[in-house]
Amino acid sequence: MLWVELQVFIYCIFLEVYVLELIRPYENPFDETLHIGNEIIVALCYYTFLLQTDFVQDELVQYYVGYVCIAMVCLHLMFNLGLIMYLSIREVCD
Repeated sequence: MLWVELQVFIYCIFLEVYVLELIRPYENPFDETLHIGNEIIVALCYYTFLLQTDFVQDELVQYYVGYVCIAMVCLHLMFNLGLIMYLSIREVCD
């Protein structure tokens, strides 16, 4: 039943992205795009969690999907940290 909970999380994230597109709470379009992009990456990570349950029977596939999940999380972290560093340096120099 874990896959049902993960599916609900994924649909909730997509609903949140849809609502963000409708109401546009951020003044800066860059902030809005960044938030939506981060939510989509989180949804993709939840999807890899779904593929690591008994929903997929092959253990080797689950093993490789784990590496995909680790790679997505690391790339997402590096992108966000790089963005924070870039914006901080730009703010200090201006």
